[in-house]
Amino acid sequence: MEEIADIEFWGNSGVFSANDRRRMLDVEFISELTIAYLNGPQNKKKTLEEFYQQYEVAFDQAEEVNGMFRKVLGEIDQLLPNITKSRWRKKSDFYTLFLTLAKWSDQLPLPSDLRVKVASSVSRFAEDVDLLIADGIGNNTSESVRKYLKHVERAASDLGSRKGREQVLETLIRAELDDPKR
Repeated sequence: MEEIADIEFWGNSGVFSANDRRRMLDVEFISELTIAYLNGPQNKKKTLEEFYQQYEVAFDQAEEVNGMFRKVLGEIDQLLPNITKSRWRKKSDFYTLFLTLAKWSDQLPLPSDLRVKVASSVSRFAEDVDLLIADGIGNNTSESVRKYLKHVERAASDLGSRKGREQVLETLIRAELDDPKR
């Protein structure tokens, strides 16, 4: 995990503060992402210790996980070159975006035309969530934005919230990936 924590993306993304890195919270978060990738989303850190013990002796998927991280982080860097100015730098949102894209890691990097579509959808979606937060009313807001916001505002690291956000974002991205017009 420490090798993955050294990937340049982390220093530029704003996901981790200097304090996070000093306290090794970056490595812990990367471990959470890895466990969720291999075993599905978990309830915050409830099972983190168990997985640490399970993988302590041998971690056979290290090469697979390292490759997947490089692909997904590379794609996020291309999709969101200004991630530091978006809600996707927040850990709960990043967790969702990362794991959603990891499901398609075998298709990454995306072709440039598709990347533009996905980047636009993901950016617009984040802006809509931010607008709903800002005005609190959201009369013109889609159901998916309201659902996502519900799952990111309270108990964001609970399993139900993580799954709810992932479902919304996966539907959004899948619409672009499965679009017959491309």
